[in-house]
Amino acid sequence: MNRLSLLLSVVFVLATLINVADVTQVSQLGRYYLPVYCLLLPVAAAALRSWSAHVSDQVRPIAVVTLAMLLWSNPTWAYDASLLVKPFQLHLPALRAAGDWIRQHPEAVPADARIMTWFPWELRLLSQRTTILMPRSFNARRNLETIGDGPFGYHVTHVLWGSFEPPPHVDPQTFGPYLEIVRLQTGLTDDKQLYRSPPGMLFPVQLYQLRPARS
Repeated sequence: MNRLSLLLSVVFVLATLINVADVTQVSQLGRYYLPVYCLLLPVAAAALRSWSAHVSDQVRPIAVVTLAMLLWSNPTWAYDASLLVKPFQLHLPALRAAGDWIRQHPEAVPADARIMTWFPWELRLLSQRTTILMPRSFNARRNLETIGDGPFGYHVTHVLWGSFEPPPHVDPQTFGPYLEIVRLQTGLTDDKQLYRSPPGMLFPVQLYQLRPARS
């Protein structure tokens, strides 16, 4: 069990480091989850193993269902288990389709491309390209700073736009039109679009090319 916990932690670290732009991106992506995996996984695995041996077959299923219901109720102590209480899995089909398209079209998105996206960790694994975390402020100025070549820029070549959810206390009816304004102010015009999700997908995305990748 200790070896399994160690292996899971190493896999998570490697998945975070693969195709990362620089160390600041590692800090942004790993600061919330890496301590949880490193510190809690071994302890939780060992505790579950010892606990399970002393629990009867009748109590064990009830305990598992109760824990699942508690996590699903979204209490504050469950935020580190957000994959269980938030619908992140619903974003994966569109991200997977975009990642497949990127891998199949290296002439449009070469290996040295840098893609800014809302889900950089997932797209990095699915597309096998370097990804950049899109600013969470929904602000065009911050997007352009991240895209650019200045002190806060990452020389972004492509942007995967979409897969957003309305922030809390924001009217979804006004959020959509506002995002369109932010998209255009970021320079993501229709003539730069390379790919868009097939119709009917939840949380669709569009891929834009801003400039050629470095050769």
